[in-house]
Amino acid sequence: MSEAIGNSHSAVLHYVDLMPTEMVERRVQLKKLLERYPVAIPVTEAANFLEMKEEGLRKSLLQGMCPFGFAYKNGERAAYKIPSGTFLSWFSAGSC
Repeated sequence: MSEAIGNSHSAVLHYVDLMPTEMVERRVQLKKLLERYPVAIPVTEAANFLEMKEEGLRKSLLQGMCPFGFAYKNGERAAYKIPSGTFLSWFSAGSC
């Protein structure tokens, strides 16, 4: 039994070893972002992390097209929210 656990543990290590350096670096960047903003990520920071324009992210949030955040309008003003946990779940969804 312990041999099976050891084999499964080494498989995880091999998976990380197989990841391109850029993917590992992105996960380190994400960790730092979440450490700075443990509750909610500002739109500017999220857009920078996603390497997209802030205005594009704001429009996507307002249109309800972002699975990791939401926005609403109150007259001419708008408010945006990107919960950190939801962003992490969304970013990690394709990862093992």
